[in-house]
Parts: sequence; C-alpha cells; structure tokens
Amino acid sequence: MIQVDKMVFLAQKGDPYARSALLASNRRLVKKTASGICNRFLQWNKDRELEIAINAFDEAIDIFPRQKEDDFLCFAHSLICLRVYEHLESEGKISDLNIPFKEDERIADLLQKPNYADREKKIARLWEKYRDFF
Repeated sequence: MIQVDKMVFLAQKGDPYARSALLASNRRLVKKTASGICNRFLQWNKDRELEIAINAFDEAIDIFPRQKEDDFLCFAHSLICLRVYEHLESEGKISDLNIPFKEDERIADLLQKPNYADREKKIARLWEKYRDFF
C-alpha cells in the first residue's frame, strides 16, 4: 500500500515513470472491475469499456486526494465503476447489467438516480470536495 501511495504521489507531481508503472501494474484490477460491471469477459484493444476503465484509472491518479486515511485503489475502483456505468448508460446497455458494486456507498446513490443531471451534480460535489487537495 505504501508503494502505491508513493507512486500516486510521484505521478501527481508529474513523474511519467510512476504513472506508467501504476497503469501497468493495475491493468488486472481495471480489467476485473470493468468486466464485473459488464458481466462479461473483456479484451484489451477490442472492448471500448476497457479503454474507458483505464482512462478512469488514469483520472483517479490525477484527482486522488492526498490524505493518509484514503485508499487509492478503492478510490480508483469507484471511479472506474462510475465511468463505465455512465458509458453503458449512454449506450443504452444499462438494462443488461448485473451491477455488483451497488452496495458501495460512494456509487449506490448514483445508481438510484434516474436523472443524469442529478448524477452530474453529485460528481460536481465530489470534485469540489477533492479539488482542494491538489
């Protein structure tokens, strides 16, 4: 965990090696999370959902708050879930999903809101909370 936190800190400071190492070492987490949301096996360079998931992981590196009590990988997992869910909803594929992460408090209230504008407001509030840590 300390190694991940250190790599996130270095990546946020602009170290391209740290960012690349984080992305490479967590491809399995990204793939497992996205596949779980889609309820099917996904393949790199074939499924758009994996591209969205890896971009969400990269985004998580940038916006992760630097506090000792926060766990980066949990934060990244939640952001991947949110971004893949939004993509599937925009594609009209949401009814085919078994959403395994709905018990996660950070995601559950987003799933219960049918209005996209409500979810955008929630995302904006989360951003307001975390932006002070940059």
